[in-house]
Amino acid sequence: MSDFPIPGTADSAKPVSAGVKRNFDKFSVYSEDITVAAAATTVQISMRKPVQPGSALRINRVVIFNATSSSTSLTVSLSKDGHEIVLGYQDAPAANYTYTITKPFWVGEGERLTATFAGATAADIIHLNVFGELYEVGS
Repeated sequence: MSDFPIPGTADSAKPVSAGVKRNFDKFSVYSEDITVAAAATTVQISMRKPVQPGSALRINRVVIFNATSSSTSLTVSLSKDGHEIVLGYQDAPAANYTYTITKPFWVGEGERLTATFAGATAADIIHLNVFGELYEVGS
């Protein structure tokens, strides 16, 4: 198991809209386990839906792996409205090797976590597991 490199410092764990006081009284445990079969050489696997308005998601752990074969690269990013922020990149990820992100980070309204495997083989089985807390954001 490898801890996926994430650029930044402890500041990356600040709540959405840092500097604005938020009330995070209500939260629920968040867990998604997504598996897809590759149909092309570039495979994107994402959270099922973006974070909804009035919510903020604190992700504590991400687990990603291609159970079938190695790929050219693995990129993990946050996406919103066609824009991406890269959280981590791995050259030549090995087959059936677990890549993890264990440093907590926030996903804001409308954002979605995505993992992209370039150089995948058709019928590769790709897994994305996301664990964290989903907060109702009040003022």
